[in-house]
Amino acid sequence: MVANAELVVLESTEAKVLDEVSFRSWLDRGVVCFFGNGSDKSKAIIRHPNAKFIDGVIPSALKLGELAFNKFELKQVIEDLSSYEPFYLKDFVFRKPKSV
Repeated sequence: MVANAELVVLESTEAKVLDEVSFRSWLDRGVVCFFGNGSDKSKAIIRHPNAKFIDGVIPSALKLGELAFNKFELKQVIEDLSSYEPFYLKDFVFRKPKSV
């Protein structure tokens, strides 16, 4: 996902194959911060002066309750859990384990 400093989503979540031109359209416009468990892999591939890699920041669900409460107080749309379907970046494929 690509979001701005106000956490407005600019590009939805999708699987990406990283190469040296990944995120180039965003990087050419300004600074892009990379963090989380994929940023080390990105650091070795994306070499652009506007690419900033932040070590030690791992996204966590710890603050989700607070974020949800803030949305509730602002009367913003929240998910209807009775009809919610989770979004998985990669399709789940069940495979029989290989025998050893």
